[in-house]
Amino acid sequence: MNRLLKSITLAIILLFAMDLVAANNCITLTLEQSVISSDPEKYNPDHKGRRSMPIICTIDLTSGTVQTTLTSEIISYEIWNSDGTALVAQYIDEPDFVGSLCDVSGFYQLRFITESYQYIGYIELPGK
Repeated sequence: MNRLLKSITLAIILLFAMDLVAANNCITLTLEQSVISSDPEKYNPDHKGRRSMPIICTIDLTSGTVQTTLTSEIISYEIWNSDGTALVAQYIDEPDFVGSLCDVSGFYQLRFITESYQYIGYIELPGK
């Protein structure tokens, strides 16, 4: 009986540890909707006097996926420097974008581009 109890306890601890590791490989950020502008330095939030609903984004570094509450299809994933004046990288493929986040460190601006809007959020990456 004592051995069975120890085995069950060990299994629960291992399951909890695996969930903890998985949680550490996810990054959650809030995106803000902005009108797409031809001037890359012009930040134009689409508030029109009201607060827009925050768009929650979870990036899973393990599975290479991006989960958002967006209803529009993302055309491209962009990584910009922190003040949004220089494009660092642009990806069409979601797994390539997520994989690249594992290779860099620092503070960046992420932009998800759709047909009508860009969604902007900020992220600090620890690197490898």
